[in-house]
Amino acid sequence: MKLVSRPSGKEKWTKEFTCEACKAVWEVEETDLKVYNYAVSYAGETWEPEIVFNCPDCHTTNRVTRNLPSGMRDLLLEKACRRRRS
Repeated sequence: MKLVSRPSGKEKWTKEFTCEACKAVWEVEETDLKVYNYAVSYAGETWEPEIVFNCPDCHTTNRVTRNLPSGMRDLLLEKACRRRRS
């Protein structure tokens, strides 16, 4: 498949997010995103992943799972799940 054009004119995906803690606005790229497991494990391992970015200013972890394109979100979570199992 060959890309003809992107409506945004950008070469890769980016989106602006505001840090929950310090309110700094960041242009986040896909490579800035990480999967973090927020589950608390007591008797067995639990998997409740969220996609996050870390604010370079205040080092706060910001959850952005619901603000991503569904295909990107699903791919990131799937890769993290595979790494977790191996």
